[in-house]
Amino acid sequence: MKKLTIVADDYGFGPETSRAILELANSGHLQGTVLMVNSPYAPQAVRDWQLSQPNAELGWHPTLTSDRPISDPQLVPSLVAKDGNFYPLKQFLQRIVLGKIRATEVEAEWQAQLQRFQELTGHLPQLVNCHQHCGIFPPVSKVWHQIVSSLPKSTYVRNVVESPKTLCRIQGASIKRAILSISHRLFISQWSGNPQNNALVGVTDPKWVADPDFLIRWVKTASTATRLEICCHPGYRDESLIGRDCSTGELIRREGERKLLLDMHLRRLIGELGYQIVLPTEMQ
Repeated sequence: MKKLTIVADDYGFGPETSRAILELANSGHLQGTVLMVNSPYAPQAVRDWQLSQPNAELGWHPTLTSDRPISDPQLVPSLVAKDGNFYPLKQFLQRIVLGKIRATEVEAEWQAQLQRFQELTGHLPQLVNCHQHCGIFPPVSKVWHQIVSSLPKSTYVRNVVESPKTLCRIQGASIKRAILSISHRLFISQWSGNPQNNALVGVTDPKWVADPDFLIRWVKTASTATRLEICCHPGYRDESLIGRDCSTGELIRREGERKLLLDMHLRRLIGELGYQIVLPTEMQ
């Protein structure tokens, strides 16, 4: 049986981002989302989720590149800039290359984030994936594997992998996607027994989501996968993200992705390709 699940990243990041994700979950257009627990908007997002009780699963989106750490910044100095915030992605990757990221501090921060997730939600995450895929690269990848391995085997884990076919045929962040896919295979061990995907679609640049057939074309190209995840970043225009995460172009991208997910042609195609839409924890 071919299975497909749609997971929205960045729940709790900003109020309008969370509102769009919750609406999509309530309408059945996505099956899971992951919470950024260090965001100042996370507590309200969790309250809204619990009040609404959508037929979707809530997971954890650990980050090392947005907002402030849960830990005291003085306890994780290799992860934070002078202002006490995490380094943005570009600087974070530079520090990884230079060997300036300490694995012990990553583990301490992610354990603190996991504890915060449980405090906010009252339960362990049903699914997990890293913000901006920061768990793929050493030394963070080793910590990520340890953290995931400590969670129940029912936890869905995203694999950031693509086939050569989709990498060659689908435009949009092609070099980035190739690096992520190769790095995942090199540095992330196989998850033993966890629900997981064997192909991922959705990592792209902002301009490509303006094409109404973008996701349709990608899902068609990836349709030989037996467990396919559509990764997405939907939202309404969320001014709270400017300066914390993105430019105005990224805001437009989130609105574009929300519209792509609502396209009835996408849902029809998924059925025609023989996929059963399931919750993330059912991806086995």
